[in-house]
Amino acid sequence: MADKTLDSETLPVTAQQLAATLRADREILHTRRDHRVKARLDMVGYRDALARIREEAARRRDERRLARAERRENAAAARAARRESRRDRVEQRRLAELYRAAAVSGERARLAVAIRGSVEARRHRVDQVRAATLKVGLPVLGAFAAWSTVGVHAGVVGLLGAAPGSAWWWGAWLVEPAIIAVVAGIIVARAVLRASGGDVDWRAHVAHWGALATSILLNLAGHWPTAFTGPEVTAAIAHSVGPLGAATTAWLIGVMDDYVTAARPEEGARTLAELGVQRERVAAHAPAAAAEVPGPVSPSAPAVEPPAPVSETETEVVSEKPSNVTPLKPRQRVSDEELLERAREIYEPGMSVNEFRRRLGVGMKKAHPLHQLLRAERAV
Repeated sequence: MADKTLDSETLPVTAQQLAATLRADREILHTRRDHRVKARLDMVGYRDALARIREEAARRRDERRLARAERRENAAAARAARRESRRDRVEQRRLAELYRAAAVSGERARLAVAIRGSVEARRHRVDQVRAATLKVGLPVLGAFAAWSTVGVHAGVVGLLGAAPGSAWWWGAWLVEPAIIAVVAGIIVARAVLRASGGDVDWRAHVAHWGALATSILLNLAGHWPTAFTGPEVTAAIAHSVGPLGAATTAWLIGVMDDYVTAARPEEGARTLAELGVQRERVAAHAPAAAAEVPGPVSPSAPAVEPPAPVSETETEVVSEKPSNVTPLKPRQRVSDEELLERAREIYEPGMSVNEFRRRLGVGMKKAHPLHQLLRAERAV
């Protein structure tokens, strides 16, 4: 068998060489494992740092958003407070004006009612009825007299046989105006005398109705029917409308004057002196100029006795705000220990930071750290 020369690579390794090889392999494995562990730890740290950065960014965004929301809420509250203040001032001014109207205008209305119900005011109204009767009745009497003038003229001319254009013919136009003037004079004289406490007797009544009867007869004399047939009687009545209307008007004026004379305005009424109404008292309630009214200020009391005493509660209503207005409470400064103790009482597991901030009554800068702290404490 031929001898073969074996090189060092084909020779079996010794135990020392094998141990060294295994040791090197183990070191390589350990190094690789350490490298992988370190790489994983670095990755976990990187992810944690990235998560913290994102959380911090989100927290800052939330803080900015909540700060903006808080500023908007504060601005809205300030606007609401200003609106409420303006509304309070407007209502206070209206209430002051109402009080002024009740204090001054109410007294004026009471005085006006008292004056209208006094004896003097009743007498004045009764006298106005007499004056109105004369103002309305005399023109109506003159209108019927103008209608009757033509009939009286025809009657006088027919009775006298006056030729047209003669003096008698022209004078006949003055008969009816003279008769109506007598009637109107008696009516006016009777009204004046009765208003002055006097009256007319039977002689004036005889002259009054005698003049009217003369007017009617003269009208019929000029148009007396020759035969009592329907057309002729109707024509005679038509010509008598003027004197009949004048007589009726004079009678109605006398009737109204009788009513006025029979009126008793003093029955059931008191005079102004008995009511305590004087000229100075009425003048004290004269309306003041617009420049003298300074604004929602109660007017000064008149120089006479006031209408009614105003209670203390009513006077306070003018100066105080309505009870439904809640005033803004100023924020009280509390220590950190008190705030933390209060936060522990308020906080509940799962409560959002917005709800926590709202119930705690602080801003987001204080509410967020406390919320994180209490959440960490409850999680342990």
